[in-house]
Amino acid sequence: MTVLSSEERSWGEVLSVDRNIDSVNLGAYAMEVEDPEGKLSLTDLVGGSQKKKWKRIKGTTVNHGFTSSVFFIKVSLKSRDTEPVDTVLEIAYPLIDHIKVDFIRNGHMAEGYLFGDNYPFSARIVAHRNFIVPVRLTPGESVDMVFRVKTRSSMQVPLTLSSEKSFIQRSQLQDLCYGLYYGIMLAMVVYNLFVFISVREVTYFYYVLYVCSMAAFLLTLNGFSYQYFWPEYTWWNEQITAASIGSVVLFAHLFTRKFLDLPGWKPWINQLSIYLAVFLFLHLTVCFIVPYNVIIFPVIVIAVCMILLSLVAAVVLWAGGYTAARYYTLSWFAMLLGGAVLALNKLALVPRNVFTENALQIGSAVEVLLLSFALADRLSREKTVRYDAQRKALKHEQLARTAQAMALELEKEANENLEMNVRMRTRELEVMNERLRELSTTDSLTGLKNRRYFNEIYYREYNRAIREKTPLSCLIMDIDHFKRINDSYGHLLGDECLKDVAQTIQAQLMRENDFLSRYGGEEFCVLLTSTGEEGALQVAENIRFCVENLQVVKNGESVPITISIGVASTVPVHKKNAEILLNQADEALYQSKALGRNRVTLFDSEVKDVLSEPRPPQIYSVVTPE
Repeated sequence: MTVLSSEERSWGEVLSVDRNIDSVNLGAYAMEVEDPEGKLSLTDLVGGSQKKKWKRIKGTTVNHGFTSSVFFIKVSLKSRDTEPVDTVLEIAYPLIDHIKVDFIRNGHMAEGYLFGDNYPFSARIVAHRNFIVPVRLTPGESVDMVFRVKTRSSMQVPLTLSSEKSFIQRSQLQDLCYGLYYGIMLAMVVYNLFVFISVREVTYFYYVLYVCSMAAFLLTLNGFSYQYFWPEYTWWNEQITAASIGSVVLFAHLFTRKFLDLPGWKPWINQLSIYLAVFLFLHLTVCFIVPYNVIIFPVIVIAVCMILLSLVAAVVLWAGGYTAARYYTLSWFAMLLGGAVLALNKLALVPRNVFTENALQIGSAVEVLLLSFALADRLSREKTVRYDAQRKALKHEQLARTAQAMALELEKEANENLEMNVRMRTRELEVMNERLRELSTTDSLTGLKNRRYFNEIYYREYNRAIREKTPLSCLIMDIDHFKRINDSYGHLLGDECLKDVAQTIQAQLMRENDFLSRYGGEEFCVLLTSTGEEGALQVAENIRFCVENLQVVKNGESVPITISIGVASTVPVHKKNAEILLNQADEALYQSKALGRNRVTLFDSEVKDVLSEPRPPQIYSVVTPE
């Protein structure tokens, strides 16, 4: 174990720590050494010839932008408490590739930790999106923390020392803010996705992809994606950052090109926008091959060019009276400001603080809200334009119709008598044809449709049942001993009975598509669409019961009327089998008559009949004929 003298440990300012510590930015107490070749070791820096190379950092955070150098950072702590002090060291930049921290306690080399986003997430000391190291100081203990940092992303090492309570409170507040931000992004995605599905406008689709890409980029930048989505895939975690930035710029450009109608502008502007889109697409294809620190610079430059081009186009449109462009201009200005601050932050041109580190999130949240207003305004404007166009078209159509009416009026004046005669004759023929058709398809006694019309309806519904694969049921019914009624009470009463029975049957058909016709002399037929055996039997039994209770009186004498019904039901398959259903219903009717009349009989392939006895509706018994 290496022992260092007190003189060798006295580098820079020492931070005194006690139990009352809240949160301290260690940048004010940090020293650094740049190692361009990456050959220095910890021993060289703390006890060798390189010891005097330590320099205070500029600003309050280690921030050197994109560099290939290795940096050593040192912070000295000393406990001034009489009891052990438990603190939390947080390195709040999740994209650092390699970090090695060594602790020198009271001049002795003590524990060391190695972590970074090039190591599996499970290797971290604390499962957190940032790099967390618990630091415990015993009473009067001096501790030197030396960090060796190497990364292909921006060289930023924000160091914060906090009490456990302060760290938890700060983390909860940060998670709440992040939750609100991602909630806004998710709401914008869902809302505009529904709008896209409704109106089929590709502008909304590009906007949804842009918002998703922005959320994915910030999830990666803030370390959430590595923590929750791919904690063991280090290569993917590093490359997805560049890919998400490229997709943000690509879909933002496609959205802008469609929203501002850049192809309708001057040819050189349209050509430039095409070149930008092609470059961004190529960037996405190679970002998983080219190193991150190489691919990131071109995409940042292209992003700045795209935003500037978009802003110029939006300002011109705004000046031309395009109201949606004002929202677009303000939104992109907010986004440009946030993106520029973040880019300058990563390039070490502005200091790293809460505002500069979260500038893109603030700007993007404002942008997506304003862009939603812009899309809503654009949709409203397009509706207004379409309404005005329709109104003008209607007005022109009305003028054309007026002119046409005048021309027709002149023509009518010349041919008025002839056309009047033709119309009168035509109308008379139409009325006569309609009456003939009605007479030819209607039973004059009962007012029901006759068998001829039934055949038309039957084959039409049979073919529909084949297409829709739905059941079809047929009820053929016959008034029992109708000849006896005619012979006993006269044909006039028989006619009245037919009409009463027809009305009674019709009253039991509750659905509009149920069809009743007079099938023969005292026979009726009911066609029930989308109805199986159970429903057909219920309708048939209701008809039988109501007819049985029908009150027909002749000279003070009640005339008994009953009806026999045959029921057949099937799910049609072939058109050639259309006659089978009618034959089955007819066969079931004869079975009802053979078994004593006043019955409902169901035909089936096993020749089992469901017969009804005189009883209330919906009660059936199964009888197998001998």
